[in-house]
Amino acid sequence: MNELEAKLNQIADSLLVQSRLVDRFERHTEERLANHEDRLDRVGAVLEKLTDGHVRLIDSHQRMIESHQDLIESHQDLASRQAQTEVALQGLIKQIDRFLRGQQSNGHE
Repeated sequence: MNELEAKLNQIADSLLVQSRLVDRFERHTEERLANHEDRLDRVGAVLEKLTDGHVRLIDSHQRMIESHQDLIESHQDLASRQAQTEVALQGLIKQIDRFLRGQQSNGHE
């Protein structure tokens, strides 16, 4: 019987060691899973912030493009008005020149 008891004790000890190893493995697995989930949550939060920032950047670029287009249109309008002013000024210069020539031909200096 001693031999049988010794064998049963060895089996019991072996089962005890195996159950402790399984418990330790389960704890480590649960801890790793919890850490992994925490990391995924942090990565998700960072990605959300990054996405929000990217959307704001796109909106800002769109407003800048619209503003630039308005500036181009204003510049074109200014150039057109400047050309009209130049034509009007040239006409005025010619009219003044004719007036002065007319005055000279009438004997006025």
